[in-house]
Amino acid sequence: MAATEFDIIRDEQERNNLLLTITDVEKAITASTPGARRILENTVENVKNRIATLDKKIEEAKVEHAAEVQAQVVAAAALAAKETKLNASERETYRSFLEESYFTKKDFGKLDAFYAHSYDRLSEGGKEEMSKRIHEGIKRGEFKFTDLPSVIQEKDNEHCSAKTNKEASAQVHINKSNSSQAAKPANKTAVKDIDVGSIDLSGIRLADATGSPSASSLPDGSGAKVAQR
Repeated sequence: MAATEFDIIRDEQERNNLLLTITDVEKAITASTPGARRILENTVENVKNRIATLDKKIEEAKVEHAAEVQAQVVAAAALAAKETKLNASERETYRSFLEESYFTKKDFGKLDAFYAHSYDRLSEGGKEEMSKRIHEGIKRGEFKFTDLPSVIQEKDNEHCSAKTNKEASAQVHINKSNSSQAAKPANKTAVKDIDVGSIDLSGIRLADATGSPSASSLPDGSGAKVAQR
């Protein structure tokens, strides 16, 4: 998984703190005893190694994050273009929403206006994209659901309820289909369905009137004699 902007900021903060640590330890070295000096110098070396690791990690994360952002911009434009019931201005606003991975409180103003005037004309897929970003913001601790403007709470609840009902209905249909298949008896071949003409009777002679089989009527067609009693 690519690093998020939050991950990059966190690593940058750690690197900055370590740089301050080096400054403090180097000051302590000048006033230390020979024995303590060696320990402090080792500490500085270890901290510098950690900083080098962080620098590489941060650089790679920024490249990955930039690529991810670009991909999200392209995807947002493609999804917005599908919402043909929105006018050009509304599609642009919707596209800007999709360029975000999650919403924060700073989005509430634009979200409130969009939900009040444009949201109902989104496709079900479009509504789901908005809902995902709302709940990702909640998951990340940006806000609580009850912090949202009332119109957003109402419409997102409606969407989530409809989605749940649709999934439940689909599951019921699957269960009924599986039950029907399980209860269906296996097909059996009736005697009347057998094509007698397709049976090879060569080498088999019918039993005589007494019902005793002749030697040549044995299934193996070997003609072996039957022992007489």
